[in-house]
Amino acid sequence: TLQAHSAPVCSLSWLDRQGQLFLLSGGWDAVAKVWEVQSAEDSQCEATTLPGHENNVCILGLANGDIITGSSGTRDQAA
Repeated sequence: TLQAHSAPVCSLSWLDRQGQLFLLSGGWDAVAKVWEVQSAEDSQCEATTLPGHENNVCILGLANGDIITGSSGTRDQAA
C-alpha cells in the first residue's frame, strides 16, 4: 500500500524514464507524487512531492519522460 495522500487519489500514470520506472499519482488533497517503484524494498517506495497545486491534481507521464500536472483553478473563499 502506498500511503502519502490525505484524500482519495484521482489520477495515476506510469513513467519510464531511461529504464527507470515511476508511478505518478494525483489526489483530491492537492498533492502530486512521483513514486520510485524500482527502489521499493519491503513494500516501501520513496515518493517525491510536486508542489504548487491548489485543488484536485491530474498527473500524466509522457513518452519523452516529461511529467504534466494540472489543477482545477483556485479555492473559492466565498461562504
